[in-house]
Amino acid sequence: MRLSRIYGAWSLVAIFAAAQAIVWTLANGRRDLLVAAVTGNVLFVAIWAAMTPFLFKAVARYPVRQHVAGFASAFAIFFVGTNAIVRLPFVFTRGWSWFGRVLLGALSEYVVPASLAFAALVAIGHWLASKRDVAPTHVSIADRGQTFRVPVEAIHWIQAEDNYVLIHTPARTYTARERISDLEGRLHHTRFARVHRSTIVNLSLISAVKPLSHGDYEVVLSCGTSVRGSRSRRAVLDRLR
Repeated sequence: MRLSRIYGAWSLVAIFAAAQAIVWTLANGRRDLLVAAVTGNVLFVAIWAAMTPFLFKAVARYPVRQHVAGFASAFAIFFVGTNAIVRLPFVFTRGWSWFGRVLLGALSEYVVPASLAFAALVAIGHWLASKRDVAPTHVSIADRGQTFRVPVEAIHWIQAEDNYVLIHTPARTYTARERISDLEGRLHHTRFARVHRSTIVNLSLISAVKPLSHGDYEVVLSCGTSVRGSRSRRAVLDRLR
């Protein structure tokens, strides 16, 4: 899922949270707390929004059933940490006694809804990861005002140049204004691998991998192209064994 969609969804939640804070303060006659209540609610939503992409990546990498304790620990640290961070600035004016009392009250009050929200995000991340396991047969490439439906098996390798990506196929090279990380997310991980921060290759076309200096390596494709792979992405070699 693209970051724009994630943050768009959380923006709607932030609007609802701000409205809820306004209604609560007005209904309870606490206009003096209006700004603090709205700011606190929106800040909480912003923190959850920033965490969501990392949680989705973790769910895709670590199967939930095998890492239940890890995800539970991550939630506990995140839940306690965010509640503490949001209230920490008030320590200087209200003291540590107030901080501890309010923090414990907030943790006991919000632990259930926060747990349900975290579990829902884990479930969404698991669903997105399962969708990605279905290998696409084509990808849509926008090139110079036209959209091409390119068969994935026709893609030999992909190269990043500034704000563009070059998709190399036997017929032609497509130029698209897109980040290589976004295009990588639309390709199946069992068929393509990012061997360098600016290079993605078709795994089925790799004919040789040659070591270079400093842990880097050269990837030779059956089409005759050679690209450089970085040491930090050597895990791609495990797929070839």
